Amino acid sequence: MTNLIFKNEIKLSEQTSEVDKRFDERRISLLPLIKNHLLNFELFKDQDVAVTFINGKGVSSIISLLETGGRRFILKIPLSIKYSLGEAQFLKVWASAGVNVPNIIDDGMLGEHPYIIYDYIEADTLIDSYSRAELVENRIFVEIGQTMRMMHVPKATGYGHVIDGKAEYLNFEDWLESPELMKKIGYVVENKIITEEHGSIIVAKERLKKFIGKENVSSYCHEDITISNIFNTEPLTVFDPNPRFNHGYIDLARAIQGTIFDGDSDEARTQLLEGYFGADSYDIHALHATVVFYCYMKLPYAHKNNKTKNIKNIQEYLLRTRDLLVMS
Repeated sequence: MTNLIFKNEIKLSEQTSEVDKRFDERRISLLPLIKNHLLNFELFKDQDVAVTFINGKGVSSIISLLETGGRRFILKIPLSIKYSLGEAQFLKVWASAGVNVPNIIDDGMLGEHPYIIYDYIEADTLIDSYSRAELVENRIFVEIGQTMRMMHVPKATGYGHVIDGKAEYLNFEDWLESPELMKKIGYVVENKIITEEHGSIIVAKERLKKFIGKENVSSYCHEDITISNIFNTEPLTVFDPNPRFNHGYIDLARAIQGTIFDGDSDEARTQLLEGYFGADSYDIHALHATVVFYCYMKLPYAHKNNKTKNIKNIQEYLLRTRDLLVMS
């Protein structure tokens, strides 16, 4: 008989927003499902299993360390329902393309929530391993760009969130004009966080429509490639994606936007492009249009959380590079 030993309890957020309260309710409701699954998981049969909830990390997920028989595993359960689907699917696709990802032991559904169990990785993340200057000095951003290029080799159909293993939208334009994205753009425009002087969102969107066209061939995109979501291994290990079907430029622009947001140097972005494109040519104007677009996607969060320094970093970068936003 399997014996579960809980080292601590799930910590509730205790915040008052509707999202936080809803996530706390889901934490509580998921606990008996977690217990039942672990008690009946064949790999753990007739063993003592120590369960430690990793509180304070993975705010939007329940993260647990499982220890048994000299082995350690991570159990991850996203608290979102729609936005978190597809993680195991994407990790498996990237692994088949030669990308280093966590070794999946088990995945499925607990109620309405996807879960994944994978081998614990004995490594720090890049953000815990290097200073920002050291990341550039060691050309880590080149490796990140190379890794992203490998991740985008497998092709899919459609764009957006994962629904029943497939893309939410068949066409790029339908995704680009979706209510979710238009709401974010509207927030930025209404609050004048960035304006026409930083670069027209209308021009950026039209440039993207023309560049990507009516093709519905997409890639498996991470949508959160940052130094917080990459383990410092050889080769680098990518984890914790926000699975989305999209064009590779969208995913690359997210990574570029992250370096702008955090105040990294132009050299960091140069290295990303070097790693991603190598000796291949690329459309710098289409890529910049994608960066402008992605800034609109991320600024509502920054504005609502008073990240004034990060917002200023984006404003200054877009002013400095505004001449790149042109139609071909």
